[in-house]
Amino acid sequence: MTSEPEQWKPIKDGPGYEVSWDGSFRSLDRTSPAGRRLKGKPLPVRVSNRGYALVDYQNAEGKRVTRSAHSVMLETFAGKCQEGQQSRHYDDNPLNNRWRPGTEEESRKAGGNLFYGNGSDQHRDKIRNNNGVPPPVPAPAYDCINHSQCAGRVRSEGRRCVPCVEQVGRDAADMLQRGENLLKVAQRFGYTGTDWVYSLAVKHGKYRGTKAEASTQRLGWSRRVAVTVRKRLRRGDAESQPAPQAAPRSVAEAGTAPFGRLPQQQKQGHSGHPETPDVAERNNANVTKRNHVPYPADLIQRDRPSRTRGGIPRRSR
Repeated sequence: MTSEPEQWKPIKDGPGYEVSWDGSFRSLDRTSPAGRRLKGKPLPVRVSNRGYALVDYQNAEGKRVTRSAHSVMLETFAGKCQEGQQSRHYDDNPLNNRWRPGTEEESRKAGGNLFYGNGSDQHRDKIRNNNGVPPPVPAPAYDCINHSQCAGRVRSEGRRCVPCVEQVGRDAADMLQRGENLLKVAQRFGYTGTDWVYSLAVKHGKYRGTKAEASTQRLGWSRRVAVTVRKRLRRGDAESQPAPQAAPRSVAEAGTAPFGRLPQQQKQGHSGHPETPDVAERNNANVTKRNHVPYPADLIQRDRPSRTRGGIPRRSR
């Protein structure tokens, strides 16, 4: 392994920061957005819960970001990760972040450990680092929810094993063929949605009906009424809507407002304009005069004693 001096390169999304081949980070002398002079210093690297090295710095917008050290190094020295590619640690050590130029073989000879690759490359790394033995596949840890009738095991609690899922599809297809409602069938097997049950019925039970047909089979009385009402509302059936009431044509038909006062819109006429003297005389002839009843606010104001500027009632003086 050849020894080369540590080289630094600016971080693409962090102006004023640099990263080296050996995974070291530092900030440069710079001026903050607020105009303060900041002196460069080494940046600390911390370890995440998953065992990867993390670094904090400010991006071009001045916001603090936290990224994995190996991702920043590969993006800085090897370019942006292409679609279908992912970061690789050649020795599967997440804290060994070293990069060297050249091909993978040349980089390995120079001490590099970071590369881009796909899922197959990751799998080969794991087999190679495990002395040629494929990594063990974790065994299912939970019983199938039909454990009373099935001895299958699943990886997540509260799930069905593969044979039970296939049996659900066959049973659901038989129930739909008999005319059962799709929602009732889904609830029968403990599902709240209908998409999954319908897909199982089509895949494992060879059900050929559409989802709309399966959803409308054997609707109950309340569901039929609800569907009928929705159809009428969408159709805008005029017979189901109450006829609008005609507005009163005269003051006598409308009556009088509370406390003996006439509504403002009737004083102005039906067109919104003030009534002419002839029309007002004709309308007043049809209205029986009533005694004026004052508003409660008027009574309160009349009974309230008057006060002077100093706040002492005049009656008390």
